[in-house]
Amino acid sequence: MNSPDPARGDTRERILDAAETLFAEHGFEATSMRAVTSVAQVNLAAVNYHFGSKDGLVQAVFERRVGPLNAERLALLDRAQAEAAPAPAPVDVVVAALVTPLIRVGRECEPFLRFFNRCQIEPIEALGTVFTTQFKAVSTRFLAALQAALPHLDADDVVWRASFAFGAVAHALASHQRTRLISGGRIDGGDLDQLLPRLIQFIVAGMRAPRGGPA
Repeated sequence: MNSPDPARGDTRERILDAAETLFAEHGFEATSMRAVTSVAQVNLAAVNYHFGSKDGLVQAVFERRVGPLNAERLALLDRAQAEAAPAPAPVDVVVAALVTPLIRVGRECEPFLRFFNRCQIEPIEALGTVFTTQFKAVSTRFLAALQAALPHLDADDVVWRASFAFGAVAHALASHQRTRLISGGRIDGGDLDQLLPRLIQFIVAGMRAPRGGPA
């Protein structure tokens, strides 16, 4: 792992970069503050000044990526709804607004992607409130938009299908090498121009499917 260049960026950003990489590689609990300060080439006082604690640091690592990501999602949804009004925004446009920013950020910032995936497997208590704060508005807005675009579904159907959709997105982010493997090297699962339209098409087909499950 390459150490950050002290001449690049300010101290706060160097600490965030170092923590993001270390949390991704080793997990939150196994990463010591000493390791963070060593990689960032700062002293502990600098970490405490900017973040207050290790919990504050992991929250800042998460919010640095997820805050702008969710703001972009909501801006795309606002635009889609304004363009479609007074009709609901089409389901494919809603899905694209939800999925595209996450795929792009996940592929552009591999350490954060690995850190985010670790958070799904190894929940971090310090992120509980942050998760709720960051995703409440997004989930509320997008579930309502999907419900409006899919009147044949009830609210529970929409929640189930949205949950399955997020599973597909997580798989696409974490397992693009598998696409290359099962295609015999013919398909590059990391090619966003190839991945995104197919992923969105797959999710939209599932969202539009006739209602099933318990009556």
